[in-house]
Amino acid sequence: MTGHEMTDRELKSLDRHALVMALWLGFAFVAVILLKLGIDQTNWWALSLGFASVLAGFIAHVLVNIVFRTLFTPREVALGLFVFAICLLWFGLAVIFYPQHRLSLFLPIALGFVALTTAVIFTMITWLGVRGAFESFDIIRRFGPEKKH
Repeated sequence: MTGHEMTDRELKSLDRHALVMALWLGFAFVAVILLKLGIDQTNWWALSLGFASVLAGFIAHVLVNIVFRTLFTPREVALGLFVFAICLLWFGLAVIFYPQHRLSLFLPIALGFVALTTAVIFTMITWLGVRGAFESFDIIRRFGPEKKH
């Protein structure tokens, strides 16, 4: 042993991280399979269930945050935004380059993105209030001139 004992806070943080990773691993695995199946077979039910799996993973993550009395960590927020942005980019490029091939999938995919965005905004408003949610995106004020007290 190295002589360094973990504090209760560190153990709780590790427990939370392990639980979040385990939940997302399961939900993401199911989501990827369903989304791939939906795209390959042009099956809007599978696509819808894939997005529902991602939404269920997000809800599970929110519940973990409630139980552990935490918010999303900056790394979790960055990873979530990055993955969401990559998926939106992929969707936009697919619509541009393959409009006739995947046109039947446009509505379920667009509705899936809208549902995920709505869930995130609802969570932010619920936790931070309307003003706090808006201030989370107010970059101009954050990097503006310093206020004198």
